[in-house]
Amino acid sequence: MPGHARCSIIGPSWSTPCLRSTASTTSIRQRTTPRSSSSSRDPTRLLGRRGERLELDARLVAWVALSALLIATPGPDTALIIRNALAAGPRASTMSALGVAAGTLVWVTASAVGVGLLLERSSTAFTILKLAGAAYLCYLGLRSLFSTERAKVDAPTVAKLNNRSAWRQGLFSNLLNPKTGAFFVTVMPQFTIPGDPAIRLLLMVAAFEVMLLAWLIAYGHVVSRLGRSGLGTRVRQ
Repeated sequence: MPGHARCSIIGPSWSTPCLRSTASTTSIRQRTTPRSSSSSRDPTRLLGRRGERLELDARLVAWVALSALLIATPGPDTALIIRNALAAGPRASTMSALGVAAGTLVWVTASAVGVGLLLERSSTAFTILKLAGAAYLCYLGLRSLFSTERAKVDAPTVAKLNNRSAWRQGLFSNLLNPKTGAFFVTVMPQFTIPGDPAIRLLLMVAAFEVMLLAWLIAYGHVVSRLGRSGLGTRVRQ
């Protein structure tokens, strides 16, 4: 009978159609047949992707750690925040912090364009830039170890400072600081490799800006509160 398999039974010489059709038998065989090797996942490819993700995460973590260390290191921007916080209060120091962040974005944009051009035009120049960045990092490390002097802020003489002036002071304080430009131009290539997506650079910049604003704004509020208390003279010293 078409569509059914013939089953022979021992005993009387007769046969009867099987209850299962040949179509169902074929489907069972297909289900029990192992999948071909082409449809299975390649373990080496998966390991490669995981390795790239681990490397990406490690570089981002290292960038965040180094950025946090440099942001917390006192410098001209920190001195300006202290001065404006003592002179005009936390609002002025916050506007100055926003100006510093704007100047940082200018430096980041300039360094990002320069790094991109180096990656496209000259691999030798990119290598030289990375070596210069490594030397700069060594210089910062030695300076932090052997330097014991701290910047002293003079007593403020300005009683009032509007928001625009405070923002402008923060902007020019950052733009006129060559160390900021040297950091982004020489250190940022240490954490980038040819072929990195643009989203990775955006993450690096966003992490730096968020940490910078959080630190400077909080620092200004603390200094302003101390200035209004009995510890104001110690903060000025």
